[in-house]
Amino acid sequence: KFGPRYYHAMGIYVLDLLWDALTPAERTMLEHNIVRWGMYEGMAGPLFEEPAYFAAVNKEDMPYLPMGRVLGDLAPKQGLQFFYDIFRGVVLEDGIHQCSLGSYGGVNGYVSFMQKLHGHGLDVSGNKALRNTFLAHPSFIFSGGGLPNIDDGGGVNLNGLGAGFGSPSTAQYEWARKLYNDPRLEQWPKLIDAAKRVNSTQQEKKAAVMATEYADGKQPLNALWPPVYIAPVKGLAILRNRTAPEPIDWTEVIFDYGLHGGRSHGHAAKLATIPSFHGQIVSMEYGYGKLGELMSLYTSSYAHNVVIADGRGQAGGSGPVPIGQLRGQHSEPGLQWIDAESDRIYKGIHMRRTVFNTDFGLVDIYLCRSDAEHQYDWMFHSFGEAKPEALTLKPIAKLGDGVLRFARNPRSAPSASTVAIRWD
Repeated sequence: KFGPRYYHAMGIYVLDLLWDALTPAERTMLEHNIVRWGMYEGMAGPLFEEPAYFAAVNKEDMPYLPMGRVLGDLAPKQGLQFFYDIFRGVVLEDGIHQCSLGSYGGVNGYVSFMQKLHGHGLDVSGNKALRNTFLAHPSFIFSGGGLPNIDDGGGVNLNGLGAGFGSPSTAQYEWARKLYNDPRLEQWPKLIDAAKRVNSTQQEKKAAVMATEYADGKQPLNALWPPVYIAPVKGLAILRNRTAPEPIDWTEVIFDYGLHGGRSHGHAAKLATIPSFHGQIVSMEYGYGKLGELMSLYTSSYAHNVVIADGRGQAGGSGPVPIGQLRGQHSEPGLQWIDAESDRIYKGIHMRRTVFNTDFGLVDIYLCRSDAEHQYDWMFHSFGEAKPEALTLKPIAKLGDGVLRFARNPRSAPSASTVAIRWD
């Protein structure tokens, strides 16, 4: 492997190994002229801000995890505020990792680092990102146990990364409970463990296990998994409809509208949805399922549940500011909806998506408005078999060029009326 992110990590390990053999003057020279300079350049300075550099990927790819392990030693206690200032932005103030859910182990590495700083005497209790980390990350676990790595690739199965991936550990929640005196921090590990048990259950047995784990009063679902939860900085929401008497019939959907996940890892797919019902993720972002030639498909907008204009992906819409803006949301037990829009996905095209989560399923409305004519592709990736109603599809040689060439067994038919499709 190559690049500044690995050189910096290696330098930190080497400094740690040499520490006891160095004089104080040598330690200061190495730390300030090599390690700290490299950390700043790679994580907060020009190397991170200039996209032309390999280091300008994501802060998670820089050596904050190795540095956190080194801080477990007694030696590098000086300058704790420096380390804190460099690393605290890895997680946004709403508690979501700046790249995505579950990114490279999620937020528990960040918690571990902050806990070590706190143990060395630096007060981190005022860090909003740290406090919200314990509340936000597990709020996006589906009741069926799935956790999609949205905005950074979603995996290739019906569970994504799985409940608990990247969440703070039980011991970390115990530390946070003492730090913040929030009773929810005692409840979260129990709900995460319940979701993990559901996730590890075979599909044919999942209905019974969900009924047991989420029985009335067993988990504080309304407090921890409310009908609508929004991470406002990241721009990520989840809607939950639990009006059905059996948990296996609950409907949930994640809606991603805001910040881009990163210059390299982040997939260009905003105003995107990932639904879950019948205890499993129904339509997954495929993420890093394959490398090589297929990588161009999995990281493209076509691999996500978004609308694409003129065959061009959303890659031009990335940036340090939210791509989409929240217009409104509504929350009650029997009906939830969320509404977001963007003028930054495609130049000259206004896009708006409104998703309703009802007791009879999801209603998804996508508006595209422009002064010019465009071709729009509305992507939906289902694990079921698509069966159009009152419309006969005929096989065609290929769906199109670019990433569309990967489509298998493409079928097509023109229609001037409403098209209804059933997935079995």
